[in-house]
Amino acid sequence: MKKILSCYLIPGAIFQSSIMAGGYGTGREVMEYVSKHGPWGGLLACLVAVLIFSVVLSLTFELARLFKTHDYQSFIKILLGPGWVFYEGLLLTSMLVVTAVIAAASGQVLSDILPVPAWVGVAMMLVVIVILNYLGRAVVVAAMGITAVLVTVVLLAYCAIAISSQTLPLAELFATSSSFNVDVLYGGATFAIYNCLSLPVLLFAATAIENRKQAFSAGIIGAFLAVLPAVFLHLSFLEHIPTLVSNELPTYWMLKMIDIKWFFAIYLLVLFSTVVQSGVGVLHGLNERIDNSLRKSRGVGLSKLAQAMISGGFVLVSAILAQVGVIELIATGYRFIAIGLLFVYIIPLVTWGCYRIFWQPRDNALAQ
Repeated sequence: MKKILSCYLIPGAIFQSSIMAGGYGTGREVMEYVSKHGPWGGLLACLVAVLIFSVVLSLTFELARLFKTHDYQSFIKILLGPGWVFYEGLLLTSMLVVTAVIAAASGQVLSDILPVPAWVGVAMMLVVIVILNYLGRAVVVAAMGITAVLVTVVLLAYCAIAISSQTLPLAELFATSSSFNVDVLYGGATFAIYNCLSLPVLLFAATAIENRKQAFSAGIIGAFLAVLPAVFLHLSFLEHIPTLVSNELPTYWMLKMIDIKWFFAIYLLVLFSTVVQSGVGVLHGLNERIDNSLRKSRGVGLSKLAQAMISGGFVLVSAILAQVGVIELIATGYRFIAIGLLFVYIIPLVTWGCYRIFWQPRDNALAQ
């Protein structure tokens, strides 16, 4: 059982956890790139995302396994060579944007749970991220895995409540759906591509993968884990899409409308937890990269205190950027990230990466 969890489920669960807060906890990304295209258009966008995630996760896990590169700098150097600096620049920029989205969401969520200003939520997020990064990899992986399970359960419960409370049956909502257009494919591709940015940073969760079958299986399982919450959220939004298109926290609005107070409190607490955990995962990957680089250059890595301070400083800078607002950050910032990532990660992975995996493995025994 432990082998199954570590090889097949943990990599996908950690990946899901890293994208959960901004996209699924709040519902904003699902509305922006999936649901606004209508009932059938949203499902098609999800299918596009599953296909892209499956390819990218599978190839990434296998390339990391073959070359034993589970920190993102070593991995990207295998993929891009001297061009790794372009990925590094995009990653740092996107980390600021993603952490800013997380900070904005955490502040708004906590201010609704308790009668406190939004900055208190950001401060609490800062404290938790600093502590968990200080405690190290094992604690981070365990915390993210547990949080991913909790938020998935709560999201499924929310979706069941929201869908059952709709005045129109799903069949009728799908019957009135408009025709497809190219924006649907673009939305699904954008949703998948920008969310792949954090994948090399999270390779610390894929160290247990030992062969190609496990790598590809973990990639496909991870793709479905990543998109399944989007499908259920999409179904829960259908009746209220015109209202939710311009809402910063669509899921939160839906819960207020449903008005089940005990579940509302549980959801907000879990949402705040997963918002923080998303920040933990991203920043732990950054610390792993810096630590690995220092160990190679001077033989001594980052201290626990240094890792905590780096994480804290990053959150503080992101908190300033968060003043832009969740909607603008996701609509504009994420599209910029997706375009950049297409050229510095996705295209190299499916071309040069495939060549190194299938035709030029380091050791033929490893390719089995």
